[in-house]
Amino acid sequence: MNSKKSIFSMASIFLFIGIAVFSCGKKEGNSNSGVTSEYYFVYFGNYGSSTITAFWLQDSGYLVSLNPSNIATGAGTSSINDIAVDENSSYIYAANRNSGNISWYSVSPISTDNTSGNISFESYSNTTSGTTAIKIHPDGNYIYSVNATALSNNLNSFAVNTSDGSLAASATFYNARTAPYDLEFTYGGTYLHVVNRSTSDITTYSVSADGTLATLNLSDATATNPEDILRFPRSLDNLSNVLYVAGNGDNRIYIHNVNLLGAVTPASTAYVNAGNGLKKLAITKSGSYLYATNNTDNTIGIYSVDNQGIPTLVSSLTGPTGAGVYALAVSPDDKYLIVTGDSNSKAYVYEIDSSTGLLTSTGVEYNLGPNPRSIVIVPLSVVE
Repeated sequence: MNSKKSIFSMASIFLFIGIAVFSCGKKEGNSNSGVTSEYYFVYFGNYGSSTITAFWLQDSGYLVSLNPSNIATGAGTSSINDIAVDENSSYIYAANRNSGNISWYSVSPISTDNTSGNISFESYSNTTSGTTAIKIHPDGNYIYSVNATALSNNLNSFAVNTSDGSLAASATFYNARTAPYDLEFTYGGTYLHVVNRSTSDITTYSVSADGTLATLNLSDATATNPEDILRFPRSLDNLSNVLYVAGNGDNRIYIHNVNLLGAVTPASTAYVNAGNGLKKLAITKSGSYLYATNNTDNTIGIYSVDNQGIPTLVSSLTGPTGAGVYALAVSPDDKYLIVTGDSNSKAYVYEIDSSTGLLTSTGVEYNLGPNPRSIVIVPLSVVE
């Protein structure tokens, strides 16, 4: 751990002075090797301040602030509840709950002029009130949002101009149940599933090639007051996908299978218990470990996942005092779990033991804006 701290100190002094600084970051090839190298950048959506805080994630597990580190969401936007990145790592999108719109930002590629990973506000498109979550279709051509207020209770879709990241000026609207709160695609993007907080169920839509949705099933029972839905990161077999749903009302993680026709059914183990105030889920790219934040208990649940996608609780890690753990994300190389404290507006990085899934803190906290409730980790590549 001491060696990591010394690396962190050096990187703080030489903050983004050209591409050479990245030699101690995530790297696949040597300098001038002609090999493509990949670096990770982390962006936090701060609900309370309507800002995005940006960092570079070093290979050592430490975060280095970008300059500027805090980016305004743009005039006419407020209260970031969710953020997402396109498959080319060129644009970040934010769901702004109180202003009822989606804003987007261009991401600067790796460069030698101190701008690597910087983001710039571009514009926004209106949804309806209470935009809680967004998801980009795997083909990158459409983005979808859910809007959870009594005035909306609907689902929106926008066409994406992939040349400049912009969204269509107007949305296509679809009916949802009461308080649709989060959404997720099945493997390949054939079906879209929405969890409805107030009705405690899942609505399933088929997705056509032109982005149009058709309702397959309005209501499949799931967790009580669900606030998060997550897909297993790869197809387990040719017949099914696995979805995890976090129930804030009953503090359980429900497991569902989805067949080739989009039908949602309970898994052989219908649910596993979590801690109090269950909020968010994250899973390693390998699918071996699942993590859950329990906001009321201020704990992180650590689960191993078997070859059927069923999680088993391994351990429960107490978060930093007063943090109120909330959002979380796993780095693309499965080395680190990044967690936010909604109560103290901090970020924390934990090293993941690849053999057990257990977490070890890197020992540093990072200042964010008030109520950081979303995280996205963006990989940027460069040939060196």
